[in-house]
Amino acid sequence: VSDLPEPVLRKLLLETKGSPKVIVLPPEQISQWETLIGNQKPDLFVGSQTFLLWASRQQYLQPLRTEERALTPINAQDNLGRWLAIWVDPWVVIYNPERMPQGVQKSDLTWLRKPGTPQFRWVFPDIGSPENNSSNLQFYRILANHMGQETFYNSLQSFRPEIQQYVENSAHGVRMVLLGQVDFSLARYSDWVNYKRDKLPVDWTEMEFSPATYYGAGIGRETKKWEEANSKVAFWLNPSAEWDKKVELPWMSMKDRPKESLFGVGGLRDLEDQGFFDAWLAQFRFGTPRKEL
Repeated sequence: VSDLPEPVLRKLLLETKGSPKVIVLPPEQISQWETLIGNQKPDLFVGSQTFLLWASRQQYLQPLRTEERALTPINAQDNLGRWLAIWVDPWVVIYNPERMPQGVQKSDLTWLRKPGTPQFRWVFPDIGSPENNSSNLQFYRILANHMGQETFYNSLQSFRPEIQQYVENSAHGVRMVLLGQVDFSLARYSDWVNYKRDKLPVDWTEMEFSPATYYGAGIGRETKKWEEANSKVAFWLNPSAEWDKKVELPWMSMKDRPKESLFGVGGLRDLEDQGFFDAWLAQFRFGTPRKEL
């Protein structure tokens, strides 16, 4: 069972014996997932962090027994061991190595900017509206939770004069970098992968904090094929080089993730008034003075 697109899921199941039955649960139909599963007893759950959290809340999963759990960050696995992250899609800084501004240092690509930092042209993710709980808004929420509201707000303000455009789809920011319309874009690693496959001149580096979405797996609580399911999870954690090259997933493995990846789900636990935060972030985006809050 999965909430991933079927082509991606089929890649993951390459080299699986037999013809496994696949149940795809559309992400936009989360309220119907339980109905779609019905009385079936899935062996394996694989998908997004939202999907894995839902499956654990519904008591669909049992603890994993793979030794590789120790290699996964605590905040990227279930505290009862029922699922763990295997792949990660971090936000990264996209640039064109053929058009890199002269004299730029990696230390210039930082959230904690200092006076005198060179000025660049940036693309930032758009948040839509305060009611929009999109992955872009979660990107900002995760950063604010890690940095603290005041430091985070001051950091965003330091970037405002350099932001040329806000985009809902980060792939558009990658295109703008490729065309030389901007120097840098914040984008998902998975959007960069598509350009890499076409051998276009765009590359990525990381900020010192990289908000990230993860994808992983868990074993069905009522499976009768525990050994096979556990073996598949162990294989995904340590795939063969041939399999990795063959499937070309749009994410990176957890072991290759940026050193300072930040994981978070569904908002800021440390902020008492999430509605206040959403409105405040929208004010940064649209320029309403903060004092009006």
